[in-house]
Order: sequence, then structure tokens, then C-alpha cells
Amino acid sequence: MKKYVLQTEPAASAARFEKELNPQQLEAACAPHGQVLIVAGAGSGKTRTLIYRLLYLLDSGVHPSAMALCTFTRKAAKQMLERAARHEPELARQVWGGTFHHLANRILRRHCERLGYRPDYTILDSTDAGELLGECLTAVESSLKGRGILPRPRVLQHLIGLSVATMTPLEKVVLKSNKRLAGQLELLLKVARMYDRRKREMNLMDFDDLLWRLRELVLPESPVAEEIAARFQHVLVDEYQDTNPLQAYIVDRLAAVHENLTVVGDDAQSIYGFRGASAESMLTFTQRWPEAMVYRLELNYRSIPPILNAANLCISNNRQQLEKTL
Repeated sequence: MKKYVLQTEPAASAARFEKELNPQQLEAACAPHGQVLIVAGAGSGKTRTLIYRLLYLLDSGVHPSAMALCTFTRKAAKQMLERAARHEPELARQVWGGTFHHLANRILRRHCERLGYRPDYTILDSTDAGELLGECLTAVESSLKGRGILPRPRVLQHLIGLSVATMTPLEKVVLKSNKRLAGQLELLLKVARMYDRRKREMNLMDFDDLLWRLRELVLPESPVAEEIAARFQHVLVDEYQDTNPLQAYIVDRLAAVHENLTVVGDDAQSIYGFRGASAESMLTFTQRWPEAMVYRLELNYRSIPPILNAANLCISNNRQQLEKTL
């Protein structure tokens, strides 16, 4: 159920930002509440626009603790919040800003007991996760009285991560991504189940678990899904073209109550397909959110005209794209 919050639209915001933003950036930053897709070409100031979008919403009366700002690196999140804090020092510090994993961790600490975890769970980094997975591989190999039968931990770790990121069963990922392992599929699934079981027994989560368990909390049938989504009046996402299907699903679910979602990205810069990211979520945004407003940032501050002309020519050949001209 959508919840409505009375807000005051700050007419002064647009005037205040006019000196800081170009007309396209200003229009996007001061867009009405609702779903907003900002298609931002390379060097067009997309992060700057998103920061001013955040400031505009603060001016609108949205409480900072009711906003989630999602980025892909801690450094990017820190820089964005610091830049926002220059304008609104106290308010910007209260925003739920950080990486997808950081946001997931904060939510899970409050609700993980519903999933069978204790709130003091430990997060495994990639190295520790690889070591535990290696122990599971060794245990399965030992039961077969053989060594070197199964792939190295990092190979299976990548396949499990790809399975989670794309919300695709592990067996399908293995058969599609590494057909040489088809003959070992049942053993690999056994290792994956053992790995998951041991993490649960020891109250551990790896980075994939943080997002997957958050997904479980925000599923439509989850008893706390509405409670979690209700706390976020606005959700903002930077570099949206780099989201994977799982992250895009989580974002949509977090915005399910108030239906205020701003995403910014460039589908032509989606380069992380090897880890499950896809521009598909951006390309289909207006299908999932039919009332979404679309804005384009096409003024490039980074490159000279000959380079832009060449880039436009190359991009024009993309079969699927959100059209823009730098």
C-alpha cells in the first residue's frame, strides 16, 4: 500500500541551485516526487546532479533518515555525503548512505533473527569466505578419497556469486558459464550446500549473503517487507547501469511503499557483466515504473567535440539503448 506524506515544494530550491547546475541538471535535480530516471552521458555531471537531488529532497521536507542513498564503493558514498554535507552539514549525516552491502547490513542487524541469524553475526570478507569454501571442497573431496577433483575455491566462489547476483540457480550458472564442470555438478552443489550450512551454524554471512538475505526480508510475502520499505520515503541510486538483477530487485522493493525512486546512470557504460551486472534494469525501468519521469544529461564537461562525435557514432550502433546525444 502506497503511503502519502505531505511535503512542501521549495520553490526557492531551483533558484538556489541555478548557479550550481546547468538547465538539464537543474530540471532533473528538482524533479517532482515519484520515480525518476536520469540518463546521464559520460562526463555530464551525474553524481553532482544526484547530490543536488538529495539536497532538493531535504529542502522539500523529507527527513534525512528517511532517505537511502546507494552507491557501489565506500569511497563514492563517503565523497557524495561529504559534498552534500557542505550544504546541509547536520542533515546529510543522517542519510542512510553507503554501498548496497552497507545498507543491507544495517537492515539485517535489525531483522535477521527472522531468518535464523543472531544480530551479532560476523561478515566474512572474500578471503575468509574463500578459506571456508576451500574447507568444504576439501571435505567433499576427502569423502571421495581423491584430491584435485574439484575446482579451486575461487572458481566456485565466483560461480556462487554469479548465481546470487543474477538470481539464477547455481546449476544453470555452472552449465552456462563453465561447461567443463558439468560432470562435477552434483559435487559442486553438495559443496555449496555444505558451505551455506556451515555459515549458518557459525552465524556467518559473506557479501553475497547480505544481499540475498535482504532480498528475503523484502519479498512481498515477508511479514516485515512493508515495515522496511515504509522507512524509506526516497531511495536514490548512483551508477544504476552497474546494478545486477538482485540489487535492482532490492531497490524496487525498498521503494515499494512510498514509490519515490531516483536512479542515475548511463546504459552505454555498463561494463561489469562478468560479475552479473546488467543495463537491463535501466533499460526496463519505465516498464516496471510506467509513471517514471525521464531526464537526460547530455552536456559533456570532459571531452572535446571530435571525441564526443566518435563516441556518439559508436553508441548509435547499440541495438538496445536509452538514446542521448553528447
